[in-house]
Amino acid sequence: MRAFSITWVIASMVCLVACAGDPQTIADEEVSAVGDDLGVELLDVLDGVDAEDEGAALGARESLLSRLEGLKNRYDAAILAASEPGRASEALRDPSAPRDLVVVGDSLSDPRGNPDGGQGWVTMMEANHAERNIANLAIGGTTAMDWAGRRPELRAALDAELLRRPDTVVVYLGGNDVITWEVGTGDGVADAESLGRAIQGLLEVITRIRIASPRSRIVLATYYDLFDLKSVFIPASMSLLGQPGTKFRATSWNTIALNLVIYAVGAITGADVVDNYVDFMNHGYGNIWLSQGNTPYFVPTFDVHPNTAGHRVVYENFREHLGY
Repeated sequence: MRAFSITWVIASMVCLVACAGDPQTIADEEVSAVGDDLGVELLDVLDGVDAEDEGAALGARESLLSRLEGLKNRYDAAILAASEPGRASEALRDPSAPRDLVVVGDSLSDPRGNPDGGQGWVTMMEANHAERNIANLAIGGTTAMDWAGRRPELRAALDAELLRRPDTVVVYLGGNDVITWEVGTGDGVADAESLGRAIQGLLEVITRIRIASPRSRIVLATYYDLFDLKSVFIPASMSLLGQPGTKFRATSWNTIALNLVIYAVGAITGADVVDNYVDFMNHGYGNIWLSQGNTPYFVPTFDVHPNTAGHRVVYENFREHLGY
């Protein structure tokens, strides 16, 4: 028993020394700390933002982005420390089967995420650009935290694709971390915890890509506002997806907050951001219910996913940004 104890103590000390100096461990801890600090800045900027004022949302984004230089420098240093020449991730790459595009996402990118039965935006990309080698890993209902490792099978699928040196990785995530009807307080407002999950999940996924496949271009994308900045006017008597209308009144504010997260994470990590928010504005349910308009990008009966016309807008935005 004594010999075992001494051996265990020695092994533990060796592990502590090794782990303390391990670049990957140090990088993971610093990236997490960057995420925590970004969350603080985000909440400060969001304080007092009027979800009915598109100009205020733009001002909040400019204010937040102006605060991020220090966080970006810390993030870059962490990535550099974890990307020393000769690390295992470099040696494991498979250059024989390259990818042009890998898509990591939720139901918005899942081929099944079109309520009118038409093509989704990734399927349009595959159909219109058959010369491109595209892998769509998106699975409906998944969160950024799921892809960051909470669901190991998802992280394993991404890791396998990263061995193929993809030219571009689209990370279209965050909606299910923040925009859910049960999240946050009783009125559906996304809270610091849910926003923090989106930040940490996106940072972890992007960091994994940057370390495993540093030449890959990473592209994020903003989400649309289902209610066109009018969600605060949803009647309490209205039932949506089996939930009272009050649960949806914070949707416009939540979308602004989530998109601020996406822009900030993009600025810190060097990822591009495709803006779908602007092109969907005034094409959602806010007009048909509150202004007697129509919903050209959604089906008449409420659904959180775009119809074929809406998916075509997303496809065109990505196509133009990627230069396809």
